[in-house]
Amino acid sequence: QAVYSLGRILRFDAKAVDVLEKRAIIYQELEMYPQAVQTFEKLLNICEQARYDSDVLQRLAEIYHSQGKDDKVVDILENYMSSNQVEMFDPHIVNILAEVRMTKKQWKLAAGTIERHIRRENKVVVGHVDYLRIIDTFPIDLQ
Repeated sequence: QAVYSLGRILRFDAKAVDVLEKRAIIYQELEMYPQAVQTFEKLLNICEQARYDSDVLQRLAEIYHSQGKDDKVVDILENYMSSNQVEMFDPHIVNILAEVRMTKKQWKLAAGTIERHIRRENKVVVGHVDYLRIIDTFPIDLQ
């Protein structure tokens, strides 16, 4: 019912970003993954802010990963991490990207992902003290 109602709203305003996001989340929760991917991708195409929304990216990355599309996970998360629009990286996004890199046996790229996060957080990394301070922001499995 909710998907139908949101679809009716989108008929009047196809670029209603908040409605698109809600619809994509509902599709994901209903395990209607092709529709969820299509809706998330439409959201990313029409809304620049969505490309830097860690919740949207995390949800889309989870779907891509579950479908074995790790290259797409890397693409969307690398875009996020290479952007000047993002002041501080979401540690969960860093974790997902590093884990995908590790599953692909890309050890140096995984380490580079974490190092970029550390540099962005601290602006300048000076010795081990900065590393210890920033490590606390990582999810427990990366500490």
